[in-house]
Amino acid sequence: MQGDEYSVTIDHQDPETWHHVVDAFSDASLYQTWPYGQVRWGEKNTSHLVVKKKDEIVAAAQVRIFRVPVVQIGIAYVAYGPMWKLRSAGADIAHFRTALRALIREYAQSRRMILRVRPWGVEERDPGMESALSQEGFHITTGIHRENTRTILVDLGPSEEDLRRRLKKKWRQTLQHSERADLRIVEGYDDRLFDALRPIYSEMLEQKKFTPGSDIHEFARMQGRLCDGQRMRVTICKNGKEPLAGSLCSGIGDAVIGLLSATGKAGRDLQAYYLLQWEEILWSKRVGKSFYDLGGINPVANPGVYRFKAGLGGEEVTYLGVWDYCENKSLYRAVMCLENAFGARSMSISNRRSVLPIRPRSTGDRREASGRSGKSDGNHTE
Repeated sequence: MQGDEYSVTIDHQDPETWHHVVDAFSDASLYQTWPYGQVRWGEKNTSHLVVKKKDEIVAAAQVRIFRVPVVQIGIAYVAYGPMWKLRSAGADIAHFRTALRALIREYAQSRRMILRVRPWGVEERDPGMESALSQEGFHITTGIHRENTRTILVDLGPSEEDLRRRLKKKWRQTLQHSERADLRIVEGYDDRLFDALRPIYSEMLEQKKFTPGSDIHEFARMQGRLCDGQRMRVTICKNGKEPLAGSLCSGIGDAVIGLLSATGKAGRDLQAYYLLQWEEILWSKRVGKSFYDLGGINPVANPGVYRFKAGLGGEEVTYLGVWDYCENKSLYRAVMCLENAFGARSMSISNRRSVLPIRPRSTGDRREASGRSGKSDGNHTE
């Protein structure tokens, strides 16, 4: 691979060493952590690829391995990866390209699987990634539920005063109302705060009558397995001792991702979630993050949530989407036809009941493998 400059290892990692790999990248996220793969996908259904340049790790990817029903073809799926933006040396697009080639060689060519990649990037800020994907032979999937999804990024570079000035007038006025209500914010990383979040979340699901794309119980199981520095932040807004609203976010890389949120009836009356969301953004800035990702928007299907998120004054951007690579074009077309015939829910990679997990072809390597969201519009759950 480009002479002897780069080397690739497959499944040589264990949970502890993988934690250190993830920490090396500014574009790391919860979806590339070992506990996420372990809990969400299962111990036998994950694979780990590491690219080194000389002796330095320059790219890495956690890969989900699963089988499409009926045709029984294997699919290798990379959720918000590969990671390639090094904290120590910045972003070198050559590392991204090399990681894509390594993924193709291992999963598409050697294992003869469909390779599906959802890169962690947006069209407006990462044009080089889109070009690299196209040039390496990937194409945007034609699956009916894989369209590009828009989100709002809040730039955390400005001062807290400027961030507040960027709030839309109505949002700022509602925030002031909640600030006068003498509410209290409690935040932390231990499992016990999930106990306060669960009943609020259940009340919201019952009131809104929708099925979330993510599972709060899965997040709680991940929390107990994540290492220090990679744990999710749980935030609860209280009126005295009564929990009114809660949220969950993850800030492993340079961006903080909103995972889920919920507000009970009492919290809605006091506009508690405005205070909670504002506090979460200020926390993200104070710990040195670059952006806050509000977790997806859909102005048509959910205009109320869109107005809430737009009120924060962030930038509307479009995720790079999902890209496929397959060397067997006939088989790929058959899989796409099935995907369209069965519909997004029955074939969705986020719906674990619809896939049959398989163990990949043995490579002789060690294999010890141990979406988003109550925010209604998020596309981060895989």
